[in-house]
Amino acid sequence: MLMISVGHRTGLFDAMDEMSWSTSEQIANAASLDERYVREWLGAMVTGRIVEYQAADRRYKLPKEHARWLTRSASPENLAVTSQWLGVLGCVESKVVDKFKTGGGVHYDCFERFHETMAEESGQTVVAALHDHILPLSAYRYSKAAFRTNSMISNPRPRTKGGTKSSFFPGSVAKKVSPSRPFFVSFPPSIDFSDPIAWTCRPHLLRA
Repeated sequence: MLMISVGHRTGLFDAMDEMSWSTSEQIANAASLDERYVREWLGAMVTGRIVEYQAADRRYKLPKEHARWLTRSASPENLAVTSQWLGVLGCVESKVVDKFKTGGGVHYDCFERFHETMAEESGQTVVAALHDHILPLSAYRYSKAAFRTNSMISNPRPRTKGGTKSSFFPGSVAKKVSPSRPFFVSFPPSIDFSDPIAWTCRPHLLRA
């Protein structure tokens, strides 16, 4: 998993996705990396059967069916993004072990690259599904809530409290919310949903 993270961060998977059978020198040049380190990384990928290897001419290839899950072009299904958490959590392992003995907690700042990794993870999970899946569900949920609210105001269910019948909603709420004015979900036009770091989404309930 750690070597998968390295392949993602260095862009090696992306470079190999555009190449056929290639030597370690060719792959290193394509990714603008040091050949020796690339060669060692390729050895780990071959051992894990992620990259194919031809011993006769010492050439490597990333199969398309593997690139399908390991390259940036595969987002939002790029599993290499998730592999980065191993390194993020590994950097605090010794601190966590120490806290087993001394108690207390590990400071938030100790988690290196947390925001960078979280932004990339969210970019291909939450943000990628925002327009087609999450927002429609949100609108549907609030529409159902509005329907139930309006129904209960139009047909309040009496309940007994201290021997006196009272409406399901207090009179002050019933006066403010009209059965003929349902709720709608509205998002300010200034929200940039394409930015995985800066976007914030806070739905507002508005009355027509």
